Amino acid sequence: MICRFAGFLKSTAAVIRPPRTPIGSTVAVAGFKYDFSFMALKIYRPDIDGLRAIAVLLVLMFHLGLGVPGGYIGVDVFFVISGFLITGIIKREVEKGEFTFAGFYARRARRILPALLAVLSFSSVAALFILLPSDLVLYAKSMLAALLSVSNFWFWSQGGYFGATSEMVPLLHTWSLAVEEQFYILLPIALLLLYRWTPGRVGRFLLAGCIGTFAASAWFASTRTPEVFYFSPFRAWELLLGSLLALYHLPVVAHNFHRQLLAALGLLLVVAPAFVYSAETVFPGPAAAPPCIGAALLIWIGTSGESAVTNLLKNKALVFVGLISYSLYLWHWPLLVFVKYLVGENVGLEGRLSIGFASLVLATLSWRFVETPFRSGARITTRQRLLFSSAALALLCSMVVAVLISHGLQGRYNPQVVALDLARKREVVRSECIDLRVPLNTNTGCRIGAPSNPTILVWGDSYSHAMLPAFDDAFKRMRVAAWIVAASGCPPLPAVRVSFQGRDNWRCREFNAEVGNFISAQSGLNHVVVAAAWDDYVKESSGYKLRVSSVNDSATSLKQGIEELAQQLKASGATRNLIVVGQVPNYEWSVPYKMLLGELKGDSITPLKREDWLEKSALSRDVFERLSNSQIISFISSAEWFCNTGICRYSSEKGQPLYWDGGHINADGNRFISPMLERAFAPLILISTDVRKQ
Repeated sequence: MICRFAGFLKSTAAVIRPPRTPIGSTVAVAGFKYDFSFMALKIYRPDIDGLRAIAVLLVLMFHLGLGVPGGYIGVDVFFVISGFLITGIIKREVEKGEFTFAGFYARRARRILPALLAVLSFSSVAALFILLPSDLVLYAKSMLAALLSVSNFWFWSQGGYFGATSEMVPLLHTWSLAVEEQFYILLPIALLLLYRWTPGRVGRFLLAGCIGTFAASAWFASTRTPEVFYFSPFRAWELLLGSLLALYHLPVVAHNFHRQLLAALGLLLVVAPAFVYSAETVFPGPAAAPPCIGAALLIWIGTSGESAVTNLLKNKALVFVGLISYSLYLWHWPLLVFVKYLVGENVGLEGRLSIGFASLVLATLSWRFVETPFRSGARITTRQRLLFSSAALALLCSMVVAVLISHGLQGRYNPQVVALDLARKREVVRSECIDLRVPLNTNTGCRIGAPSNPTILVWGDSYSHAMLPAFDDAFKRMRVAAWIVAASGCPPLPAVRVSFQGRDNWRCREFNAEVGNFISAQSGLNHVVVAAAWDDYVKESSGYKLRVSSVNDSATSLKQGIEELAQQLKASGATRNLIVVGQVPNYEWSVPYKMLLGELKGDSITPLKREDWLEKSALSRDVFERLSNSQIISFISSAEWFCNTGICRYSSEKGQPLYWDGGHINADGNRFISPMLERAFAPLILISTDVRKQ
């Protein structure tokens, strides 16, 4: 059946002749001269290379931290340009009956693969010398995803685009290449089918697709941000906007003033968001519309005649940067990441400028000696291209296999470094107990402690989930049973709205409401224990914001949220004790990684002082201590566990880290706090239980 479908597409491509609109029919309205002829896409457009230059420079300055906080919109400009150019090529060939899938994908391969393989080869050699075993494994998997054009899905599975973790991923930028390639797998097929079945409505169908995918992107942008950012269906409207430019009969703006005005507006719509947007902007979705519309305006006006903006875009320097833009995009990010690995994440201004200059040099060499020869074929035959590409692919795939089999080539480091590196891996503690799917009931909930009827509910976020083994051991020794429910990034406060980097966490509201219903349905629950990263939630510089009713600061919202939770528990009809467990001390750096660097370079670690932690946690601790003094809650401070001396502990007596990152405790951390949890809970749980039995 697949063969028959392929044959159908081949025959379709051979016979399609879209209807042509007579050339020369024009209508002038208010300075707009409507020319009902297709664009002459064979003509070289230096202004488009200038637009490419602006797009890549915005991305480059954003990544290098050069005062362009929204420079990531440059990728969206690329999408519009790519949709315009590729659709124009397909349309022109289909019109002439010359389109073939083999020819189309061969050109895409000549355009994309040579420079990509060169960068991947360089990055792989650098990774072998620089990356630690666990990072090398992740690198190998991401490289395989990049080669298969699915890296957008891979990086989505690893977390969001904005964040400290993503800043240390050498191939993160390949997500956009994957989005484009996925789009261009479907676009030729869709165009061929539309031209054959409804040749007069091709543009209408693409317009419907553009509007539909934009609506989906706008609808889910604030609630499913990672998916909208990475998934090609949510990005399709940006590429389709460029496609529509190539398909529709565009009016020529004959009036000079209108042309100048529209060109200036287009440039403003592209450049302004780069300086106005930031990592907290809900993006993409509606926020992606201005730069995309601006790019579309500039492409359109470039066909209408001269303007100050198009002349600027045709500047030789900008055009040259546009010519090397693909290589520049590929080279700059791995260079930046590997330098961060070597010298530390905080690269100074001089270092970042040096990385930018090195990226320009490497991009120029890559364009001159890799991109151009492979694309033109003047010096390299088809057989040589296939040979070079096949050899590079074989070597890269062999490296992936070797790295995965050897678990990151661990033999490069001594056993202590390997042990500390393994300690950086997120510990999966009963993964079925976190981010539970609703509805929540006794079948989907997670039980810990003694094998009896649960009388306790432990409720929190990933920090409380990381403490699950300690809760489990403490409750077993106390001979009590408990339920535990947790959702990442979600404080257990049903009355409070939670947002991170400007994005509302609607799943948190849904989850907390479900937990509230679960508590009401369990008459045997006498104690509710809440534990979370309280200090991160109230310290708004971390990106989180808590809001309740008209309150406009996180600390007050936390206080009111806890008070309302206590009232809800009291109103549920049972005598329920609300116990708040304070956040364990957390660090700005990964504990095992810092210890690992100390092992590798002999660097000493400056531990967290008790007074520094008390100051850092003052906002949430003051709230809990006031509520505890009012007997609304019982408060357990973790500072007494880790910081009972002048220094807060981050490692065990055997020299093993107590955390797997900067704040989530690991197995050693759980063994450390388990007896302390038992001592803290004993007077709050066992005594109150004995009173009720009497």
